[in-house]
Amino acid sequence: MNNKLSYIETKDARYPIVFNINVMEEIQEAYGSIGTWGAIVENADGGEPKIKDLKIGLMMMINEGIDI
Repeated sequence: MNNKLSYIETKDARYPIVFNINVMEEIQEAYGSIGTWGAIVENADGGEPKIKDLKIGLMMMINEGIDI
């Protein structure tokens, strides 16, 4: 799997972000499956996305980017 780094930039900082097999494993452990996490984040019922769960996923991706 490709470990291509992307970046999230704010006014004051630049954070590395990567979505790879390690992040997928963390998401599976936390939510049971990647699909379950995706449905929560996208809110398959048509409501607003679940920001808390999106933040958790982004934190996992940023931590992996830092580790790489």
